[in-house]
Amino acid sequence: MSKWRFRRRYFRQRQHAPLEITTRPEDLPAASGGIRRPDQQLCFALYSASGLMTRLYRPLLDPLGLTYPQYLAMLALWERAPSTVGELGEVLGLDSATLTPLLKRLEACGLVTRRCHPVAPRRVSLHVRGMKNLSRSLSWEKKPKRSSNE
Repeated sequence: MSKWRFRRRYFRQRQHAPLEITTRPEDLPAASGGIRRPDQQLCFALYSASGLMTRLYRPLLDPLGLTYPQYLAMLALWERAPSTVGELGEVLGLDSATLTPLLKRLEACGLVTRRCHPVAPRRVSLHVRGMKNLSRSLSWEKKPKRSSNE
């Protein structure tokens, strides 16, 4: 059995207790010293879900040479190209220090071009290249998966 099938079955069968969230210190259990276990905190559940999404997309994006953050940047650029680094950062919730290396890697792969603004050289405009080839490669996203019974 593959590790992904095992994990899917494990997550489906696992019973989760209702998540109780509080911001008031007096509502926290006294025995824990006022600190909840990680599985009782919303931030841990969101962190785990984010990691799971990244792991689920990895086998689909690896053949394309893209990481999950690069894929999200490409999706945002397809919707809003041409765009500036600042605009893209607002959409993705990333600062320019995080976004610039990511965009440089996309540019090195030939997926994005960066052009300096004629009046303000520090303002960079982003344009998507190779959209047809990449969108053809991402056709898995458009097609519904068939069950093995069909």
